[in-house]
Amino acid sequence: MLHLGRCTGGLAVVLGLSHWGGISLVTAQSRRDADPTPAKTLVVNGVPRTYRIAVPPRRAGGRSPLLIALHGGGGTGAGMERLTRLSDLANQAGVIVVYPDGWNRHWHDRRNPRFVPEPGVQDVPFINQLIDEVHRTYTLDQQRIYVTGISNGGFFAQVLACELSHRLAAVAVVSSNLPQGLAENCPATQSVPILYILGTNDPLIPYAGGEIRGKQGRKGVVYSAQASLDFWRQRYRLPATPQVQALPDRVNDQTSAQQITYQNRAVAVSLITIQGGGHTWPGGPQYLPQRFIGRVSQDFDASATIWQFVRRYRRNPSSPGANQSWGLRNSSVNSASGVPGTGV
Repeated sequence: MLHLGRCTGGLAVVLGLSHWGGISLVTAQSRRDADPTPAKTLVVNGVPRTYRIAVPPRRAGGRSPLLIALHGGGGTGAGMERLTRLSDLANQAGVIVVYPDGWNRHWHDRRNPRFVPEPGVQDVPFINQLIDEVHRTYTLDQQRIYVTGISNGGFFAQVLACELSHRLAAVAVVSSNLPQGLAENCPATQSVPILYILGTNDPLIPYAGGEIRGKQGRKGVVYSAQASLDFWRQRYRLPATPQVQALPDRVNDQTSAQQITYQNRAVAVSLITIQGGGHTWPGGPQYLPQRFIGRVSQDFDASATIWQFVRRYRRNPSSPGANQSWGLRNSSVNSASGVPGTGV
């Protein structure tokens, strides 16, 4: 049975949630800084779409994995780069990182069936064509294309797991349970490993599931954290008994984390639950006061943990879209050391 709770709307009113229930992930300090990387433009269906890209100085074998990082509602690709510091990963691990911009700072994440994007604005084709564009320019390892995102971007990452399962090797989402509407209509044809990182005290997205509410009313319904994981576990026919690991409580910040993982030799679905954690990027900044978004856990680095999860997987070229375990030296599904590996 899916457990669906209820989320009150008080904080949403104070924060002035956007149409999609997201908030800008750009801190006051970030707004004073110059953009880390210049914006590029790609025209999709006649609509100019923008993105930023971090390319490693050295790329082994001439082919690089790609990580697409999706900002939250009201945010930007530049803000996502600052929040996550994933561009450091490009330099250390030899992965290309792309930060696309949602249209009007939002992604069509299909939580709210009443919302219809502007004519010509198509987010899934944008990401699909963006992958092609990056490949033409830099020559990707097309078996190692990954997506991550937070909040509205995390919801949209799950849309891509459904719509582009034939292209993606793994997905990781932060502060974004599974939307009920997407679960009811997910056309994925292949299994895509997925990692959730969710806080129990998220004031915007209810960990226990239920309605997301903003100042404009209902913003969709999400499954609980466990039900989100169970959806994929059952879909992928994974064993019902998970691996469970408590992550090291490295910092006295009133948070702690536990990871549960269901997996076989080909695919995994995993959930890191942050007790006391909020609508935040672990290891990142407290981009808004705790009374608005909750606590940021500093017990692990979400960026490093996400990379250590997704990098284990690649699509099997002999069976398009199928996943097989992609073992890297000293890698582990449960690794949350905060230090990304340098080898790919």
